[in-house]
Amino acid sequence: MEKILSRLGMILAAITLTFLYMMPANAQDATAESTAGAAGSAAVTVSEQLATDGKVTIDHISMPQDGWLVINAVVNGQIGPTVGFAKVAAGDADGTKVDVDTAGATPQLIAVLHEDTGVAGAYEYDMDPSKDTALSSADPNGSGVFRFTAISAWNQQVSNEGLMIGSVVSDQPTFVSVRADNSGQPGDVLGSTAVPAGTTAGITVPMTSGTDASNVWVTLHTDAGTPGTFEFDGQSGADMPIMLNDKAAQAQIQLADQPVMMTALGKPIDGSSQPMLQVGGANVGSDASKGTLMLNQVTAPVNGWAEVHADSMGHPGKGLGMTQVMQGDNQNVTVDLDAKLMPAAPPDTIPATVWAMLHIDDNQMGVYEYGMIPGADAPIVYNGMVVTVPVTVGTGAEATAEATP
Repeated sequence: MEKILSRLGMILAAITLTFLYMMPANAQDATAESTAGAAGSAAVTVSEQLATDGKVTIDHISMPQDGWLVINAVVNGQIGPTVGFAKVAAGDADGTKVDVDTAGATPQLIAVLHEDTGVAGAYEYDMDPSKDTALSSADPNGSGVFRFTAISAWNQQVSNEGLMIGSVVSDQPTFVSVRADNSGQPGDVLGSTAVPAGTTAGITVPMTSGTDASNVWVTLHTDAGTPGTFEFDGQSGADMPIMLNDKAAQAQIQLADQPVMMTALGKPIDGSSQPMLQVGGANVGSDASKGTLMLNQVTAPVNGWAEVHADSMGHPGKGLGMTQVMQGDNQNVTVDLDAKLMPAAPPDTIPATVWAMLHIDDNQMGVYEYGMIPGADAPIVYNGMVVTVPVTVGTGAEATAEATP
């Protein structure tokens, strides 16, 4: 727990440093505004978003001072965890791009402008709401919300099970297809699978052919015909690709002859071993906000972090605790959990399910900066999947869960 609670303190001490559809139907564009005292007003305008590259584009920002543009999930009508943030300068800006954690994002997101009143260059609100406070509206039932649809896929070697899709975010049931490349455009369907509404992380699409191709297209489709039956043929109009502003929800990925490892932001990782998380069990003590998770073994391809996230409707949510792991095999690693570590977002008690996840340590070594320094300590992706595993929280360590993508 000392390592967890000292996270903010380490950032402060080491800051010689300079990723991370349920909007009202009649409101595809949303503008959040508030008055920031004598400094002027802060406003952010953002329209419905379709992301195939892990980014959202903010239409317009008016910022009275240097600060942060923060993207939060909206969960059950409440502001949820931060899923993206970027440093922004005072003044007006159009087309600002923000990396978004699509495994934690939800079909409704909210963009909020924040001050940078603590340590310059470190986003601290989630850990300490008295710092970097909001300048624009943070009301999930008011302005600033926008509809979000996304498909996230990474380069990989196709396994016997099929092609791995990192995550899908949609407010309606969809299909994911894998299609052959036809002179730079999507061609014949090689495989497909149904995906429920909401956020779904870790999807396998069985493929009947095409595993020897050098690249394929991953496409997100509507389920507009017979529910649960994929009827796309490119001609009848059934189950067509999801579109927004003439952009299709599809991305081209490269297929390799060996497993591919990178961060969730696409940074290559040259590791010596296949990452693995083997979880012995997670428990809650007499204080429902605190607990522990035992990792029987963590195989880290590089020095990194084992973080535990709260479950948020079937996918990873806010962080509950983390511990450092070294390159290679780490045995019997304990992670202390604290639901109040990040008080700015629910839950404030340990949920029934948590997610163990492996992150890289790639900025200030030995200081966990994911969610505080843009781009730092991102999750590790192995062969198309984030290295993560859900764990049922109980009073003992009877079950073993293992993530070996």
